[in-house]
Amino acid sequence: MLNTYIQEGLNSNKSIQQQNFHLEKSLTALKEATGLFFPSLNLQGNYVDGRGGRSIDFPIGDIINPVYDNLNKINSAFAPGSPKYPMLNNVSEQLNPKNFYNAYFRAALPIVNADIWYNRKIKQDQVSMQAADVAIYKRELVKDIQVAYFNYLKSTAAVSIYEEALNLVNESVRVNQKLVDNGKEVQYAVSRAKSEVSKVQSSLEEAKNNQQNAAAYFNFLINKSADTKIIIDENLLKNVSALPSITNSMGKREEMMKLGAARNADIHLLNMSKSSWIPKIGAQMDLGSQASNFKFDNKSRYYLLGISFDWTLFNGLRDVYKVKQANIELQSIDAQTAYVESSLKLASTTASLTYQSAIVQYRNAQEQEKSASEYFTLMSKRYIVLTSLTAIGGLLPLAIESNPLYSPLAWVLIGGLISSTLLSRLVTPVLYKLLPPSIVLDEEEAAELAAV
Repeated sequence: MLNTYIQEGLNSNKSIQQQNFHLEKSLTALKEATGLFFPSLNLQGNYVDGRGGRSIDFPIGDIINPVYDNLNKINSAFAPGSPKYPMLNNVSEQLNPKNFYNAYFRAALPIVNADIWYNRKIKQDQVSMQAADVAIYKRELVKDIQVAYFNYLKSTAAVSIYEEALNLVNESVRVNQKLVDNGKEVQYAVSRAKSEVSKVQSSLEEAKNNQQNAAAYFNFLINKSADTKIIIDENLLKNVSALPSITNSMGKREEMMKLGAARNADIHLLNMSKSSWIPKIGAQMDLGSQASNFKFDNKSRYYLLGISFDWTLFNGLRDVYKVKQANIELQSIDAQTAYVESSLKLASTTASLTYQSAIVQYRNAQEQEKSASEYFTLMSKRYIVLTSLTAIGGLLPLAIESNPLYSPLAWVLIGGLISSTLLSRLVTPVLYKLLPPSIVLDEEEAAELAAV
């Protein structure tokens, strides 16, 4: 049943869901880094309209008009009916574009870029680190659920113990009161017994409060309402085994896996800094149209194809300092890894010793409980037998007395005591052993038993 609760907690715990969101975010960032290897396609454009400013003066009229004038004179002399050449004006064209647009599709593809490759590797390591964080939290949640469940079992057992103790001290009050009424005890005994009743009642209330708090915290961990009933697994502590060796599996701990992923990410960052000498090469192509007055024809359409080249020859030794920083960070991670590994080994050794000690204490407690049960059974039998023998011994004088009124009654009482003692101590246990009674469960109890 505990495993069922643990699975419910892992599936419904709000903090686990938050950690899964962070992991999903890291996976999305990895996909984004992978997308940098693929070509990009963008639609870009601009529109410009301006007046005034700088201009270019082209004296076309001053250059061509004298020629046209001489040609017109020649034509008038030799070909009077021929058309005349028109006179041209000088041209002044402003440099700022007027009513001009440029729209194009641009496709770009990185051919050589070490930063993109190492960036993807770093994102992969970040995903591994986030997955390790989720695993760490799940481990802690499983531990918290187990501890909360055992605390609830302990508090429930404490309530049961104090309820039994309350019954005993109430019986003690009743017996002492009877003794006082018959002059066999003083009133102080009754007062002392009542004081014990008050103490046990206070302890019982505290135990019930602890039980409610333990139940509320347990239900909080598995994302249920505080008043949800908790099913108790009666067979949980019947098979207690020794703790397996976990020293050899230290490298598989989530904390070590996270530090390993962090170290790999730092190595990739170091290699990225060292790869600054590798040139960046990319290709791009533009396909678009540009013209004035929003014209679109064969003259406005164009395409451009190019290759870009970027090679850093000197950047003020920034890459050298980045390499030094990455090496320092790598040394820090190695030191942290060694510290965490030592801490985990110490924690595992301490936990193993504590667990083994708890097993020994648990088994000793079982033996003590068994011995106490046997002692109680023996004393109970002795008490019943001695009580019966005392009663029979007290009735024997009446039985052997030749009194026609009391002697037969005494023999009947003696026979009843002997038969009842034999029936209660011998016949009844044997019948219960041979013919166990059938137990009728209601639907809720049957469902709980089936779940267990």
